[in-house]
Amino acid sequence: MGQETEYAIRFSPKLGHPGNDTIYRFLAEAIGSHVRTEPGLYTQRPQIFTQNGGAFHYECLPYGHEGGLIEGATPECRGPSQLLLYQKAQEALLLKAIPIAEKRLGVHGHPGKLGLLKNCRDAEGHVYGAQESFEAEVASGASMFVYRVGLLALLPLLALTFIIRRVAVLIALIGLTVAMLGAVIAALPPFRSRSWLDRLTNVKEQRNERRLYRVSLWLNRPFASLFSRWLNLWAFKRIRNHGHAFFVSRAVYSGAGSVDESGRFVLSEKAPAINRVVPRGHPEDRAIFDTGNLLKIALGADAHFHLLRGLFSQRQRLQLGLADSSMLEEAEFLKMGTTALVVDMAETGWLEDAPMLSQPVEALHTLVADPTLEATVTTTSGELSGLQIQRYYLERAKAFVADSKATSLEASEVVGLWEEVLTALEAKEMDRLVGRIDWVTKRYLLEGCESRGDAAMMKTIDLRYHEIGDGYSAQFARTGNVQQLLSPDEIENAVSEPPEGTPAYARGRFIRSRESNLAPVRISWHSALIGGGLKGKLIRFPTRPEAESDRGTDGGE
Repeated sequence: MGQETEYAIRFSPKLGHPGNDTIYRFLAEAIGSHVRTEPGLYTQRPQIFTQNGGAFHYECLPYGHEGGLIEGATPECRGPSQLLLYQKAQEALLLKAIPIAEKRLGVHGHPGKLGLLKNCRDAEGHVYGAQESFEAEVASGASMFVYRVGLLALLPLLALTFIIRRVAVLIALIGLTVAMLGAVIAALPPFRSRSWLDRLTNVKEQRNERRLYRVSLWLNRPFASLFSRWLNLWAFKRIRNHGHAFFVSRAVYSGAGSVDESGRFVLSEKAPAINRVVPRGHPEDRAIFDTGNLLKIALGADAHFHLLRGLFSQRQRLQLGLADSSMLEEAEFLKMGTTALVVDMAETGWLEDAPMLSQPVEALHTLVADPTLEATVTTTSGELSGLQIQRYYLERAKAFVADSKATSLEASEVVGLWEEVLTALEAKEMDRLVGRIDWVTKRYLLEGCESRGDAAMMKTIDLRYHEIGDGYSAQFARTGNVQQLLSPDEIENAVSEPPEGTPAYARGRFIRSRESNLAPVRISWHSALIGGGLKGKLIRFPTRPEAESDRGTDGGE
């Protein structure tokens, strides 16, 4: 299992704003002053891998370089405790880097105050944020055979897409060359007053990039649409069918809480923006189950063909688009632990009688809009509240863990915490959950402003709650009212050491052991490219640890 977390950049400049892309560059350099790093293999976006096996990159739209986010990806972990540890190690490393980056920005003419917000929605309502990943079975038996046959049938369309894209790039290069020649001509005195040349050579760069991005989407759409629909027919179907009610109702304890545009408090930052159960290959899709990672592999295979065969593997990365960023350790542990158990139960047939929703997206919006937790939705088991749906999955998990031949202590801890939290929510004993569950804690901090109707202050608290190191959740933790599961020494060790028994271990050790005077190297999640060009040497990292199978609360990529 793993997690990707997007951090919004907050920079208060004393002079002009340098742009978030510049801030990322200084942050990446500052991270490299604390731990060993190597650049990412895929040059389309700035990326670094660190010696604990994790990664950071700059996430932005192709036409909005200056307005992007910092995305941190944990190394692959073998359970919720380990994932919590490496999520907190990621934050600790960023906190070390922030003051160094801030100082270097000042030296380079951009003095100001730098901060990072670990959240999913900004003040203007733009949604981004966390994504969770679990290694899961795409399909099995005859379904797996049909899934692979369908992928083979789509390969000619994928090849045609590659060819058309290359032709489009060639045309764009020719157009750029003509524009550059026009710029040279326009610079000559006889032509400076020619309005048509001015219009030709003074086209805004951002507008050009936006147009190229739209053209790229248009060229990819036929394949993206068919590929996504094929995935929706077969990929992770058992988990989606028998687990979607769990994900729709999970916000009762996993939600971060948010003040929406109308000033109302809702359970989740991200859930109100969800508009699909599964994506259709359109950029505006925000899905509960996000197969966009598999689409990216397919569309990027023209440059990295060896990745294409991974799409035919039986076990793939199940990515969840419906995920809030947790600030509190117990909330993070509970969210990932319960989800891993549900994925395991769905795969092994323990959820055949799970309640199902005919309209999952509408049900999600209904449940997260009610912080009293009394709203109900229609299921195959009747009208149920979010707490009642979660109670079903909890009872199945208790039986599943009790029946397992090799029950882990960690799985038992997850079930115990799950029951404790649900019982407190059912009894409306919210005081027991302050400092443990994010939305409950945030609402507790908002109560004074809510009673006064101070919408501006409510939104400020809503956002500042998520600032790492100095936000309201961190300040609340320093009062001693937050349950801590990890020690500072554990977190500090995880900053520099990769998790043992995982695919990340070989990657992290490779980065740590490399001599700086050797040939340049570029890293991916699966391999390292030493040197460059045709003579570069590709080293593949082990895709499987030597330890036992990594599933559920005992593992998962």
